[in-house]
Amino acid sequence: MIKVNMRIGVLKKMAIGSILFSMITTYSTKPIANNNLEKIISNTKKQYYVNSFYNNTHNYWDNIFCVRSVAVYEKKGKEIKLPLGHATLTLFNTEKNTSYFFTAYHIKDAEKIDYIKRKLEGKFIKKNVGYEFKKYAYFIVDNRFDTYEKDDLCLDVVEGVKNLDLLILKYEGSGGKYEENLKKHKKIILGDSSKLNVGDLVVAIGYHYSTYKILSRGIISNTRKGVKPFEDDLLIDINLNPGASGCPVFAIKDGKFEMIGLFHQYFSPDSIPRGIHFAVPINNIKEILRKYGGKK
Repeated sequence: MIKVNMRIGVLKKMAIGSILFSMITTYSTKPIANNNLEKIISNTKKQYYVNSFYNNTHNYWDNIFCVRSVAVYEKKGKEIKLPLGHATLTLFNTEKNTSYFFTAYHIKDAEKIDYIKRKLEGKFIKKNVGYEFKKYAYFIVDNRFDTYEKDDLCLDVVEGVKNLDLLILKYEGSGGKYEENLKKHKKIILGDSSKLNVGDLVVAIGYHYSTYKILSRGIISNTRKGVKPFEDDLLIDINLNPGASGCPVFAIKDGKFEMIGLFHQYFSPDSIPRGIHFAVPINNIKEILRKYGGKK
């Protein structure tokens, strides 16, 4: 009885298997409709396009750093630093022993930075009696939690353009622990933001919350002039957070992976960065970057 039941069970499985096989072969031999074929080709192109993004992004990964703005206080020749804020810093050119970077101007903006200093320095001064404010300074750090100051690289301000939210900084020297990054960086190709279309894929590399270097993907949402003070900005649907200010935005145009903008702010009614993101078009800052060796 047991053998008979086993044989019946095997026969059932074979019958079900033959039915499934006939269904699969019948379906697979049906001609593909033109619209389905177009979808397959479109998805393949899209995947190739996305893969091209990620492959090219790795070329610029070592160009991206975290920058910290600090207030420096001094007492009898001894200095201490009060961290005020962080942003994303991008290396775009090295000439001999000088490296040039760009970031968001608002980490230097006197009005904003003075307000933050006044807000923070009360408790700081109480703990450090006798120290007086000396200057503002800018350092390359690993992230916002980096407290080991001896290997931080101090940067010099070269040029700042407030209305474009662009700050050019430089470092003169070998680079210390960042020497390898400074040596093997690749020159960023500056694109043409006038060629952008709504729906174009873009990627950005930034220090989210000044903690992790993260790659984000999005699309161009609008290229038309908007309302003040964002009338010249590109509108981007992308996931970027505080700390990513100053990061480069890239797109593939004419087969080239190019920088097309500089992310600098977002607009959200509840201050959570999930609303509209704004980037300064590369055409607005291209000439300034070229003065310091930015690649055409």
